Amino acid sequence: MQSVNRRRLILIVAGLTLLFLVVVAILAPRHPAKKPQTNPTNSVVDPLSHKTVSNPSGVAPEHYGSNPELPIYLGFDKLLNYGLSSEQVFSLQVAFYNYTQTVSPPVTQVSVGVDTISTDHDAADPNSPFFISFDVGFNGNKAGRAKVDYSDLELKSVRLYLTDNSGKQVFDSGVVDGSAGSD
Repeated sequence: MQSVNRRRLILIVAGLTLLFLVVVAILAPRHPAKKPQTNPTNSVVDPLSHKTVSNPSGVAPEHYGSNPELPIYLGFDKLLNYGLSSEQVFSLQVAFYNYTQTVSPPVTQVSVGVDTISTDHDAADPNSPFFISFDVGFNGNKAGRAKVDYSDLELKSVRLYLTDNSGKQVFDSGVVDGSAGSD
């Protein structure tokens, strides 16, 4: 009789343990298997302009609808807040394009360092020039500094000066009026 009671006790304990494990399994929070961190859209945040650039596989790239030979221009919209007109921004893009045609490897992206934009103008002298300066990057890397002369506010023209990271001037665009190509 004692062996029968002992078997019943073992079966009851085993049954209760099994019941307990089933309840725990049902009520326990589910943690999905962690997937490796991937970037399915091939998106990157440009460090200078803070714009997200994406080029997902099977989808048209950032420059869809424009000439694929032209670089994409990131952060240029911020220059409108510092005194450049939209026509002058376009002229500035033409000036940068002219520069990109002189360098190798090909430049596919031109970025304005939006946190480094500064302006210079002597308000006491109405004839003093207007300048805007900022860090500039090519293909996601800081390349130097840009200084833009936009003194003739009646015109749509600009003049771009580029210096490398050491401060040496590497480009002077001359006066660029891109309005002829913006129509």
